[in-house]
Amino acid sequence: MSNILALNEFEKIDSNMGKNVLIVEDSDMNLQLLAEIIENLGCNPTACYSCVEALEHLNKEAFDLILLDIMMPNMNGYKLLEELKKIPLNSETPVFIISALSETKDVVRGLKSGSWGYVTKPFKVHELSARIESLFKIIDLQNELKRDKEILHNINEFSNDAIVMLDRNNVIISSSKKFNSWFPKKKILGCDFLRIMQTITLLPDDFLQEKNYFLKLELDNSERILDVYTSEIFNEQNGNDGHILIMRDVTDEKMLEVQKDNFIATLTHDLKTPIRAEILSLELLLKGRFGELTNEQSEILGEMLNSSRFMFSMLDTLLAKYKYETDSVSLNFSKFDINLLIRSCIKELKYLFQEKHLEVVLNLRKEPVNIKADYVEIKRAITNLLSNAIKFNVEKGRVLISSSVKDDKLILKISDTGKGIPKEKSAYIFDRYFSYAKKFRQFGTGLGLYVTKKIIDSHNGTITVNSKEGVGTEFTIDLPLESA
Repeated sequence: MSNILALNEFEKIDSNMGKNVLIVEDSDMNLQLLAEIIENLGCNPTACYSCVEALEHLNKEAFDLILLDIMMPNMNGYKLLEELKKIPLNSETPVFIISALSETKDVVRGLKSGSWGYVTKPFKVHELSARIESLFKIIDLQNELKRDKEILHNINEFSNDAIVMLDRNNVIISSSKKFNSWFPKKKILGCDFLRIMQTITLLPDDFLQEKNYFLKLELDNSERILDVYTSEIFNEQNGNDGHILIMRDVTDEKMLEVQKDNFIATLTHDLKTPIRAEILSLELLLKGRFGELTNEQSEILGEMLNSSRFMFSMLDTLLAKYKYETDSVSLNFSKFDINLLIRSCIKELKYLFQEKHLEVVLNLRKEPVNIKADYVEIKRAITNLLSNAIKFNVEKGRVLISSSVKDDKLILKISDTGKGIPKEKSAYIFDRYFSYAKKFRQFGTGLGLYVTKKIIDSHNGTITVNSKEGVGTEFTIDLPLESA
């Protein structure tokens, strides 16, 4: 590499690596000098002694820059600029003129012909090198903008989602083809987003504050369901610069989900009857109604009964999930003592407690704690929590249940000495289908805690979890004494 340029800025060379530069110059000395400048900038020079030779290269290979002398034999540089526009491969390639023509009219003509720059001979090596380096930066920025524009165009043109960009005043500044198709006879850009959307739907008051929500709209005489995601456009200098909304049509998915839930609910409901009959039959057998049983027979039937009850509980949870999600739950409020209900739940699960040799510690309020709630649903919630405390507890562990009253609220705590839940996962413990059963090689639907929270929410209460891995988990229910 020549010592003409003392380039120690290797990052500049790296940024220019792979760039191809065509040099059109009929002077050997100038051609060699320009080639060395280009090499020192990290680029690949291709030398041509005539415009005719240059055209041959331009028709075969794409170039990032053309250094062009005007006064050339047979064909001058201006003619080459005209022919260049006809060559698809290089029609947009930047041209930098280096010429002995130094009059103003020549410079103006060169720039008007499409040149990006004009330097007169004799040129200063360092000055020319700096100008070419600056030109490369401009080319890189323009190419980057062009790529970004193409990407944005492709997103807006071919995305199945409706995408719209709003400024801070909710004026539409960009919109996708999908979004525009909803308003075929309206001008979209520059319009108020709220006014445009009012023709097909009713937007929530806080539609920009909610990160994700569902939206129903009337479109083509049919109701569509949109999954809407909102993101803020943030400018470090000005703060909020607007919002981007991505709206995905999930009507078909929602319909399929409803059909699936309907099928599961129907199947679950139909399966409960034979399983209930199975449980009653096993209970009668264990009570000796059909004759005495050996210890071995009783043990086997007891395991079958526990399995049947577990299956019945799973079906009950699935059906409860469906009812809560379809708003078809009808709560029957009555007054009852929560302490008696807790003892009843423990009695029904006694075989499961005994199977793991778990110690049950009751710290219940001495006086009755009468609450007004749905007995069946509250029982389901407590049973779910106790089942979890059993399932994820260690062998010979402990389950602690306490009840108290504070500010006209029942405070119910159920804790275990089990394996615990990582802190970062606690926030998702009540989500639908979230389960740690797989991690601990247990079987579960991931719906127990989800349904439990739905039950407590329907009673205007709250449920929280506090867990530590390797120590245990505690669930706390705050429930109004008069939920109704």
